[in-house]
Amino acid sequence: MKKNLIMIMLILGMLVPVIAEDGVLFSIKDTKKPGAWTAEGKVKIDIQEKEGVKIVIPAGKEETIVTLEVKKFAKCEWLLYNILKLEIENPDKNSLIIKFRLERRALDDWSLQDENPRFDKDLTVKPGKNTFDIDVTGASRDPGWKVYVEKINFTFVNKEKAVREIYIRNISLGQEE
Repeated sequence: MKKNLIMIMLILGMLVPVIAEDGVLFSIKDTKKPGAWTAEGKVKIDIQEKEGVKIVIPAGKEETIVTLEVKKFAKCEWLLYNILKLEIENPDKNSLIIKFRLERRALDDWSLQDENPRFDKDLTVKPGKNTFDIDVTGASRDPGWKVYVEKINFTFVNKEKAVREIYIRNISLGQEE
């Protein structure tokens, strides 16, 4: 009995520092798995980009949806995490609007659930490097209702006549106090 208790304490002691060290559940490295990103139309996604993910958006498109399939690399409850950090670089001289949305599913794989609260947010990506800290508190609603985020949709609005490039340099889910 005493040996079992010591073994359990050792295992927990090894796991807790790994989780608590930086408070990050997933990061940009996790999103570079094949099939994690999907897009509609003629959007090009380059996950081989050294420092992030390169997205090429076609010209003159009212809205183009690019989806990060979180379930491809992390089926996770977001209850313990409250900040989704995005670092996006816009090499163009003009700003770009991104409509950001989380899609959630109950852990028992029931149908997609309506957002409560809604996790739709418009982000204005100015020229250069942009950092967004998105408060996702409540993405799992409450402790009694286990929900995980299945997809992150980025809807790009590019009304210009030129192709646009955008670089997602970092995306991570973490805990801030």
